[in-house]
Amino acid sequence: MTEQMTMPKSSDEMRSALTVVKGELGVAEEPRGSNRGPRVEEYLASVGLGPGHAWCAAFVSWVLAQVEIAHLVSLPVPHSPWTPDFLQAPGCRLVEGRDVNVAPGMLFLLHYKRLGRVGHVGFIEGLDPKNPGCVLTIEGNSNDDGVREGYEVCRRSRRIRDLYAVISY
Repeated sequence: MTEQMTMPKSSDEMRSALTVVKGELGVAEEPRGSNRGPRVEEYLASVGLGPGHAWCAAFVSWVLAQVEIAHLVSLPVPHSPWTPDFLQAPGCRLVEGRDVNVAPGMLFLLHYKRLGRVGHVGFIEGLDPKNPGCVLTIEGNSNDDGVREGYEVCRRSRRIRDLYAVISY
């Protein structure tokens, strides 16, 4: 990937998702490390789960539901608490460590060898102007410590080559 790369155009729904996601920045578990808290439990409830579960996929599903309501559409992305379900989205492209064109609002998936599966999902905000070859992301159940299961909705910088798949919708 080069610094001259341009971002593909995002759909109205993808731009709308970013607006919703940015409004959730800073939402955190209460108490930290519990997978609980009023907003976290709202994300979990949107996919039929109670408190205490990992919630990155529930967060993504909750955001997409807000976009569907605002645009009166049904998006071709699963609403699921199970991250591997997102691999079934029609707009999913496996990239498995290759440099790829990404657009703001796309979803990204990370694969974890120790899990043997996809284990994290979030939103791409755009290219990271401070780190060539990286994207800024906004993701739930994450934090800056680099662990798979964090405690807040936060902005991260991730290497494009670490992405397993991306999803347009």
